[in-house]
Amino acid sequence: MDVACGTGYWGFRIATSKEGHPYLLGLDIWRDYLKKLRRVRIYDDLMLADVRQLPFREEVFDLVIACEVLEHLPKPEGFSLLEDLLRICQGRVIVSTPLGLLKQRDEENPYQEHLSGWHVQDFTARGFNFMLVEYPLPRTLRAADRIRRIIFRLREAFKEIVAWKDCREGNVKCGKRVAG
Repeated sequence: MDVACGTGYWGFRIATSKEGHPYLLGLDIWRDYLKKLRRVRIYDDLMLADVRQLPFREEVFDLVIACEVLEHLPKPEGFSLLEDLLRICQGRVIVSTPLGLLKQRDEENPYQEHLSGWHVQDFTARGFNFMLVEYPLPRTLRAADRIRRIIFRLREAFKEIVAWKDCREGNVKCGKRVAG
C-alpha cells in the first residue's frame, strides 16, 4: 500500500520494477490526485482517506510505504501514523521524510504544508533502520538551480531520511513484542 500516494511516483516505481504485477493500493486525502491517478491506472485500487484514520485491520499488507508524508502532520500525529503503519503491515514498512523542518506550502493543496521536522533518532528510538539520502545536482545544473531557489525562496538541496522496519524481525510482530 502506498500511503498518501500523491501523484503516484512510488506506485509507478513499484509497478514497473517488480516482476509480475503486485497488487497496489493507493490512498490519499486529496481528491484531485486520486482523480488523475484513476486515469493513468498505476494502482489496482485507490482510496480517499485520511492517514490519521487508516481503515484497515491488523497485518493486511506485505509492504506499506509512506514517502514524504510524516512532515505534513504535527509530530504527535506522525508518531501515531508510524504505529498505525506497523499495525496494518505484516512485512516491511518504509517511510521517508526530509531531515529537519523543510518549510513548504501549496496554495492549491492545503495538505502539502510541512508541519513538522524529523530526525534520525525519531526512527531509531522506535526500532527503525535508516539511511540518509542527499540529492546532489550535476555541476551543469547548479547555477540554474541556485537562481530557481532564489526566485522561489527555497533552501539548498536537502537530505532525506529513509527508514524501514520489518514487522516480524527478531520476534517483533507489527511493532509489538510477542511471546515465542
